[in-house]
Amino acid sequence: MRLSDLVPGLRAKIKNLDFHGDTHEKLVGMGFVPGEEVEIVQVAPFGDPIVCRVGQRNITLRKRDAENIEVEVLSEVVPLLIARDGIYEVVAMRGGRNFALRMRALGIEKGKRIRVSGGTYYIENRRIALGRGEAMKIWVRRIGNGPEKFDS
Repeated sequence: MRLSDLVPGLRAKIKNLDFHGDTHEKLVGMGFVPGEEVEIVQVAPFGDPIVCRVGQRNITLRKRDAENIEVEVLSEVVPLLIARDGIYEVVAMRGGRNFALRMRALGIEKGKRIRVSGGTYYIENRRIALGRGEAMKIWVRRIGNGPEKFDS
């Protein structure tokens, strides 16, 4: 996964920097070294730039630079937005009352299982349409590999 794909509040470990020359030296000097933990703390309104916390420092990066930093997510609970193909259990909903009501109408509640296949979400073998913001508010834990169908 790329650092640019992380969402705020999710910690990851830096695996690799895909830079050469001065940019590589500059980022390593700021603390972007393999093995170091990193977290997105803030994203600008249009998604660029992003503020990352590396160690005790907050560092602002352009999204195009973050796209060249490979990371590994440390948490087993992630937003649905970054979930890869597989079967997940909903463990938390981080939205307000109206969000909870809309998700309940779609059949999404804590404890329900969601299948992710090719970036599409299915619950009880029914395709559901979620926006990016909605998928960021639904936190899930992987419980199996897909793409087999299941009954919830």
